[in-house]
Amino acid sequence: MEKPGFYRGRHYSDYTDNIRMLVGEGKFDVLERLLLRLVSTAEQENIATRSGVAAWPYDLLGALYHDEHAYVKEAAIYERFSRQSHTPDRFLFVNRLARARGMLLA
Repeated sequence: MEKPGFYRGRHYSDYTDNIRMLVGEGKFDVLERLLLRLVSTAEQENIATRSGVAAWPYDLLGALYHDEHAYVKEAAIYERFSRQSHTPDRFLFVNRLARARGMLLA
């Protein structure tokens, strides 16, 4: 069993190069699965350390869903973030969540 915050032996924050590579290669289905795993890993770390989740994996996933016009998923990931204790970057999501909800009504 891995330490909280770790996925496949690496801290979730160490996956930025992998994410860039997947975006560059257009492997958005693999990117989605990785980001979902990193979100879960960040949440597990938060449960163990009470340090708050970082916004960036949620933000990248929300942007991916937005670009794919998957507005239900976009709103859901921002809602998921809003239910977590978070680091100070949480205010970024107030506008993103409102936009996502607006897209659902459009």
